Order: sequence, then C-alpha cells, then structure tokens
Amino acid sequence: MNENYEQFLEEKITIVGICSDVKVSNTLPIAIAEYPDFEIVAQFYSGKDALAKCGDLKPDIIIVDTDVDIGGITLLKALLEICPSSGFIASTANFDPAWIQQVMLLGVRFFVSKPYHFDKEQVHDAIRNVLANKKL
Repeated sequence: MNENYEQFLEEKITIVGICSDVKVSNTLPIAIAEYPDFEIVAQFYSGKDALAKCGDLKPDIIIVDTDVDIGGITLLKALLEICPSSGFIASTANFDPAWIQQVMLLGVRFFVSKPYHFDKEQVHDAIRNVLANKKL
C-alpha cells in the first residue's frame, strides 16, 4: 500500500463538498456514511463561501462541482492556490469533454458523478485514489 495513503488511515479524512444544489449536496453524507474514517467538515453552496473558508479548514479532500456561482474552473484554480495540500475531485452530472480537459490541465485526475449516493463506491474510490496519489 502507498505510504501517502497509509498516513491517513490513523486519522479521519477531512472532506469539503462544494455544490450549488442543496439536494445534491445532501447526498454526499449519504455516500460516505458507511466509511467511519471519512468526515465532512464543511459543505458550501457557493464558490465564494468556499474560497472564504477553505484555507482555514485545510481539508484532505475537496469535492468541487462544475456548476457553481463563480464557475467550476475558476473555483478550482483559486482553491488550488489556497489549499495546495488538499486533494481535489471534480463532480458533475454532465461529463463534457472540454470541461474535463480543462480540469485535467489543472491537475485534477479524479471525477465523480452526482448525485453522489447513486454510486457510493465511486465516491469512496475517488477519495482513496486521490489520497494514494497525493504528493506530500
């Protein structure tokens, strides 16, 4: 097992979810409920709120929706600056190839579809993969 991943096994993995749709946001806790080592420390419904608070939270993982008030790409760029040690997962209901290419150029390699509770394993696997590939 990757030692980067193993370091997280001793502590809870902190997660921030950012999604403008409250109903979809509410599916994230459902998706991770069976994983006691995952903890959602905050959920934001606007990119502006996330930018104001994510730097203080320093989460292990940030799940960013494509459809937020300031735009998913704009939000990701800013969060990568504010939270450089966090791992990122992009979420979308519409896997637009142009958007995926832009996100990948930013360095985000893992994606989940929403609503999250439809495929709990996908969310779990994405979080684990980000942690395993995260640079210290």
